[in-house]
Amino acid sequence: MGIGAIMGGLYLGFDLLENMVKLYDKTLAATHHPHPTTPRKMVAIAGGMHCAETTAQARTEAKPLFDMAKLSTDAYERLSKLSHDYAYMGAVKNIDFNNEEYMFEHSQGFMVGDP
Repeated sequence: MGIGAIMGGLYLGFDLLENMVKLYDKTLAATHHPHPTTPRKMVAIAGGMHCAETTAQARTEAKPLFDMAKLSTDAYERLSKLSHDYAYMGAVKNIDFNNEEYMFEHSQGFMVGDP
């Protein structure tokens, strides 16, 4: 409908995020909109964020975000089975939410570190 794309909480990595933005752009360009749309592209990416004096300190303090991630994605696998449009969300079952390296560096779910 020409409204902005809002994404977050997928934890499936930046490649998926990039593909989703490309799909949004392609679909928006191929669709007729009877109402005016925003003249510029806006995409919001949400996730857990924490800043501390050092990255090591921030990572230690941000570990409770993993529990938030597990809780927020609990329904994704069930939802993936209810609709083909949400099938990709089932991939969340393959994520190790205790893998700090993946969660902080590759998941796109967190921005954690020093200033």
